[in-house]
Amino acid sequence: MRKIILCVAMVFVALFSTSSAQEIPNTLTINMAKSNVGFKAKKMAFVGVEGSFSTYSGKVALASISQHNTESIIITELSGTIVVDSVQSGNSTRDEHIRGEVLFDSKKYPEIVFTMTQYEPLGATQNGQYEGRVYGIMQAHGIAKEVVLSSHLTKGADTYTLSLNGKVDVKKDFGMESYVIMNNTVTIDVVLVLEER
Repeated sequence: MRKIILCVAMVFVALFSTSSAQEIPNTLTINMAKSNVGFKAKKMAFVGVEGSFSTYSGKVALASISQHNTESIIITELSGTIVVDSVQSGNSTRDEHIRGEVLFDSKKYPEIVFTMTQYEPLGATQNGQYEGRVYGIMQAHGIAKEVVLSSHLTKGADTYTLSLNGKVDVKKDFGMESYVIMNNTVTIDVVLVLEER
């Protein structure tokens, strides 16, 4: 009888100690003042262009996973919408070009939309960051394209900082044109400061 009880206890421990997931209970709100939805591009070989979008919204949900007594935080939901007309690159003429028909054509396609379809955790780094890959669909210029972003998540006392990085080819992926001397590859550089509310 004691052997049976012991076996049942061991199975119970194995089932509940190997891995478990728990949603982060509080609603995470994006701190717009501390966050940045940015991009980088190059004209010719070494001349860089940086910019950002000031008007956007998004939703992020996280879950805390305990596996083999090690905590990990994963992304369970990620989506966002960017208003193209809010672009700021430090040059008003360039901003009008980005909004115009040659590139984003913001009058016809006023928003960029991203929706995550899958998250692949890659583990924690020595400095406490949780790394992963975010797979999702980006819609821009009337075209939906699957993109892959690298993610880096840092947990603070009552905040989380999520960095997302990746590259897209605005001509090949989204059918846009650009300056003749401009590289079509654009680097996505997003930093979201998430607060528990």
